[in-house]
Amino acid sequence: MLKIKKEKTMFNLKNVSKMKKLKVMMMTLMMCLISILFVSCSKHGKIEIDNNWKVGYGYKTTLPVEDLVKTDGIDVVTFSFPSQFKDSLNLSDDVLIKMCKTSLRYADWGAKHKLTYKLTNDNVMFMFFRENIVASLKGSAENSFGVPGNISTFVYFDIKGDQLRDNDGLPIIIPLK
Repeated sequence: MLKIKKEKTMFNLKNVSKMKKLKVMMMTLMMCLISILFVSCSKHGKIEIDNNWKVGYGYKTTLPVEDLVKTDGIDVVTFSFPSQFKDSLNLSDDVLIKMCKTSLRYADWGAKHKLTYKLTNDNVMFMFFRENIVASLKGSAENSFGVPGNISTFVYFDIKGDQLRDNDGLPIIIPLK
């Protein structure tokens, strides 16, 4: 009698050892996680016209908060821009989104205990101030005794959308308590 040797492949898991089954399952899980990572990283806000401005119009975008800053139950932050950012300064959508992410990253700059900082307002305003662009964020942080206090943070950018830095290379950020 002829014996037919069954070939061991990753799709025929009946004749494969438990270790190889585990390896196949781990590889499948890793591929799923990597594909989810690519999909989630490629999604970002779309800059659109905002007609809620009192004078003229502006632009707005929404971004998921992710791990850039802790929030007080806020999952998505809305960023508002004057119309001059795109119309006069010709800032691209990618530059505006980079400015949004940078402003969120430095929101806790003025907090003494950064781990207690939480973003409390889901609307971030960008404005002109002395030939610069400023992002205004509102949050709260606890002091050494655990008492929360409000902090407004102003993150500065030049008119090209690059973050302004001082002589030591640190970002120019002004927190107000």
